[in-house]
Amino acid sequence: IHPDARVVDDDSIIDDNCNGIYGMNSESGRPYEEEFCNETQRIGITVLGDSISAHFHLPEQ
Repeated sequence: IHPDARVVDDDSIIDDNCNGIYGMNSESGRPYEEEFCNETQRIGITVLGDSISAHFHLPEQ
C-alpha cells in the first residue's frame, strides 16, 4: 500500500493507492474506485522537503 500503487480489486476492501477511496457501493454493487476514478487521468506527485509541501496545493478545476 503506497501512493500511485496499482489498484487491486478496484480498492473494494483496502485503499491500495492511498487516494482515500475504497469500499463498495451497496446499491450498484460496484467499487467506489471504479465509479469515481475510471474516467479520470491518474497522476503522481513527488515532493522533496517538507517546507514546500506544507504550503503546496493543486488549484481547483
